[in-house]
Amino acid sequence: MEDGGWIRIAILYSLSSILVLPFPLPGADLQQLKSQAEAGDVQSQFILGQMFYEGRTVAKDFKQAAKWLRPAAEKNLPLAQLFLGKILSSPTYDSQDDIEAFKWMHKAAENDVTEAQFSLGAMYEKGQGVERDSAEAAKWYRKAADKKHAEAQFKVGEAYLSATNYVEAVKWFQKAAAQNHARAQFKLGNFYYDGAGVTQDPIIAARWFRKAGEQGVSEAQFNLGLMYVKGAGVKKNLVESYAWFTLASRSGSRIALDNREALAEKLSPEQIVEAHNLADRLAENMKIQN
Repeated sequence: MEDGGWIRIAILYSLSSILVLPFPLPGADLQQLKSQAEAGDVQSQFILGQMFYEGRTVAKDFKQAAKWLRPAAEKNLPLAQLFLGKILSSPTYDSQDDIEAFKWMHKAAENDVTEAQFSLGAMYEKGQGVERDSAEAAKWYRKAADKKHAEAQFKVGEAYLSATNYVEAVKWFQKAAAQNHARAQFKLGNFYYDGAGVTQDPIIAARWFRKAGEQGVSEAQFNLGLMYVKGAGVKKNLVESYAWFTLASRSGSRIALDNREALAEKLSPEQIVEAHNLADRLAENMKIQN
């Protein structure tokens, strides 16, 4: 395509989502991109900056990424502002500057970039580059959550949980869990097990614990192990229980290890071997899914 047309198409697409470029770029296209960026083309500056940010076609280099993203950000390109803010707030960047990072993240958030709105909420929550402000954090998390940002939805759910508004907490955790957010799935398991904010239902609780456990949440793995011991929400199965306790213990859960050892006294050597094999299969499936 002549005149860098693919660059203009890419940047237009990136206004509504994170950019996906046609990598690897041929050498001629890369040289053309650099020439256009050096000539002040904002789209080329952004794309080149993102390439250095992600290490695509070129070696990953935050300094070079910031060099090219800055002029694009100064020309009010929202995604350039987002990525520049990410670089400046990164502990791995030699010239980390949280105050300037906050400035650019705020600009991107005001320009309606969802990821920037979430990141700005996190900066307000932590007091990173700005004075800690829970109200501002909640405001920006909610903006991102309303646009289906899963981690922001989880944060909103946590805020309602802290305020003991369980009905609203469940609503937001459900939104995040529907997007496969592991911690939200675990939280939902707890709500359904305890009957807080929802009608108590151990069967649904077990389903959410399994989803979270399959993503590596050790607390969910432990809880599911207990449910298999009790036959709560699932058919009682000590081999399954031992397998889930094993997975949780591999993440460092001492209570899961203690429960597994106590359970071993009720199992035959063959059942223990079966349980370990099951745990290994579950762990392998977790690696594939993740």
